[in-house]
Amino acid sequence: MNKTTDPETGDEIEDYSQIDEYKKSVYDELFNLTYHGNGGWNWNIVYNLPIHIRRYCLKMLQIAKERENEAIKKNAINDDAKSSVPKIPKSVYEAIQNTPRRPPK
Repeated sequence: MNKTTDPETGDEIEDYSQIDEYKKSVYDELFNLTYHGNGGWNWNIVYNLPIHIRRYCLKMLQIAKERENEAIKKNAINDDAKSSVPKIPKSVYEAIQNTPRRPPK
């Protein structure tokens, strides 16, 4: 544990900033698995998982989300290509509009 000086009293105190950073990283892992796990995890289960299993699950979740994003991007590109209907030239459009219409027989 590191020592630091209290700015108000000048006393030497324990520096807990590294512990706080570690706790934050653990809480981030717990949050990511519970939130992005689509209901497959709850906080207690994830908290009690061995660290190596929790990290493995996080890695697999990351890979799955990356694949989902790639599929979404790929489908968006394909949808844009399919939805691009060629425009009718203005002269053809005007000719269609000016053509007299006959009532059906």
